[in-house]
Amino acid sequence: SLYGFAKQTQMAVPTAVGTLLLGFGLLASRPDRGPMRLLASEGAGGTLVRRLIPMIVLGIPLLTILRLAGQAAGLYGTATGAWLFASATISLFVPIVWRAAWSIEHADAEKRVLAKELKRLSERDPLTGLYNRRRLHEEIVRQLATLHRHLRPFGLLVIDLDRFKQVNDTAGHAAGDALLVEVAHALKRQLRSTDYVARVGGDEFVVLLPDVKAGTVEAVTEKLLRSLREIHIPFGAVTLTPCASIGGVTCLPPGDEAWTPDSVLHAADLELYTAKAAGRDGSSLRSLACAI
Repeated sequence: SLYGFAKQTQMAVPTAVGTLLLGFGLLASRPDRGPMRLLASEGAGGTLVRRLIPMIVLGIPLLTILRLAGQAAGLYGTATGAWLFASATISLFVPIVWRAAWSIEHADAEKRVLAKELKRLSERDPLTGLYNRRRLHEEIVRQLATLHRHLRPFGLLVIDLDRFKQVNDTAGHAAGDALLVEVAHALKRQLRSTDYVARVGGDEFVVLLPDVKAGTVEAVTEKLLRSLREIHIPFGAVTLTPCASIGGVTCLPPGDEAWTPDSVLHAADLELYTAKAAGRDGSSLRSLACAI
């Protein structure tokens, strides 16, 4: 009985119950702090605490009463009672903790999947699925580091669709979007799995070509221009056929100038302006000697 339990303690049962209620009341009065904040949390800690509370509040006192009742009835001695109490407590706790652990693992797995998806979204262009400017910048940093350490040249091409604004003005933005998506697919089909292609502006793309050999950048440039000229997209009453200008650089060791991602992109942009000034639907390329 409760009073049998009380004989084993230094506090009367009503006093103990009152003390517990007072403690719970004090905790509940500050729900934004300490244990109550954890209890209300939607995180893994809150889940575990909420599952353990019934065991702590009801399970342990009930087991204590049963243990003392058994001892009082002469069914077992103090040592055996203590062993039974410990065994029963473990038997109750293990399934609860096990379920909580699985819940936490499931929640963590969902968070990992979500974090991976968020990372993907943070580095991709939402329309074309290509890399965005941020991810491109990271890759150029890596290629410059590889150039300095292992003397491996790389190429960078800036591609701008000629007269793309006319497509939007005459056929509408939906047609422009369809054309951009098809251009993205065409570029990817012509590149190696180790190459990178990004959309960095409305109708501007950048291709990064790691570990190139002599003539690689020139050959890839011509291949990309041909693939873009072959695009024909029926859209309503019109057929969309893009053409593009390409400015590119090949970064080679050794040299005296220290290049950065921004300065490499700027150099390729200058070549793009040269290509457009020469009549569009063409290319202009140069080499950069990079300090190592």
